[in-house]
Amino acid sequence: MLAGAGAVAPARGRHRGGRRPPAAPRQRHHQRHGGQRGEGEAGVAEDGPAFAAAVEQILSSPHSWTHGGQLRLQRVDTGDVDFRVSLTSSMTVRKLCGYTLPFETSCYNGDLGRAVINDARWVRGAVAYGHNTAAYRTYVINHEVGHSFGHGHLQCPKAGALAPVMMQQTLGVSTPGVGACRVNPWPYP
Repeated sequence: MLAGAGAVAPARGRHRGGRRPPAAPRQRHHQRHGGQRGEGEAGVAEDGPAFAAAVEQILSSPHSWTHGGQLRLQRVDTGDVDFRVSLTSSMTVRKLCGYTLPFETSCYNGDLGRAVINDARWVRGAVAYGHNTAAYRTYVINHEVGHSFGHGHLQCPKAGALAPVMMQQTLGVSTPGVGACRVNPWPYP
């Protein structure tokens, strides 16, 4: 059971994956708005309102997806939203995302318009981030929400570079034949 705790969504127009990657040319007269909701499943480590506040803080950063004003997000506590960000148990993640990897991961479920954040990862983080769980939390929110805007996975562009936020940093920051990137939780560092 999910307890609603606030949402963020584009203010006008529905979008489920239609946003171009940051490097793509944009029309200057069009500005995206979005409504999103952060929510926590009953029984997870962090309560819904605290999780929703963390999501709102991360997505409101000028280093997140709203960089440059092409996208504006608004937290919405009730009613329709463009996407949800949910903190859920590992078993719920498996139900909503599948379990094709033998690791605890998060995902974006486009059919539900939901970024599904794994509570176990929220608490422990990932090896690449060491003990910096705050940076990992920022990364996982930005990564899964990036899927809601249509961004796919990327690889490390060159050894020593900052990892693209759309790289699967939960699984590591190395690309065979390229080398290791440095962790990076932001779309616009």
